[in-house]
Amino acid sequence: AAGGCWLVRPMLGITRVQTAEFCAAVGLKVWEDASNSDNTFRRNRIRNELLPFLRTHFNPRVDEALARTAEVLRDEEVLLEAAAGRLLRRACVAAQQRVNAARDAAATPRSRKGGKHSGGGGGVGAAPGRGRGSGGDSKEAAVVACAETLAAAPAALQRRALRQLMMRAGAEATHGDIT
Repeated sequence: AAGGCWLVRPMLGITRVQTAEFCAAVGLKVWEDASNSDNTFRRNRIRNELLPFLRTHFNPRVDEALARTAEVLRDEEVLLEAAAGRLLRRACVAAQQRVNAARDAAATPRSRKGGKHSGGGGGVGAAPGRGRGSGGDSKEAAVVACAETLAAAPAALQRRALRQLMMRAGAEATHGDIT
């Protein structure tokens, strides 16, 4: 989807030669856009210079190979985006559970021994040296839980999940923005 719009290109898998042959068979004149021969456009330079070079020097069927590769990559993109979405949901659930645990721990009266608090630390997910009264523990706990969940996943899913999270937050994010 480009900008929230799905583009449908039903003739993408049909070559120019096939189109010309069909037009000839049914008596249609082939229409050629004059801009297609203007190599100042990168897409035309690829079509007019790079692909013929690759056909001649590497693979006469490079067009078919690239089309197959594009199809595989589209399928894998759908799979990886869905898996990253599931990972992000798990990370958010873990973060919320950590927040709830931190809040519950802060709300529970501590047992006392001789008038002093037992235990010490700042609680689940707290930064060292900070007590529960700092107000940041539940947020820190959420970040820690989210980071732990994401860190356990393969890097490809981590990047995609982080990009999805950034997009949900309203940030423009591409794969290049996350390393």
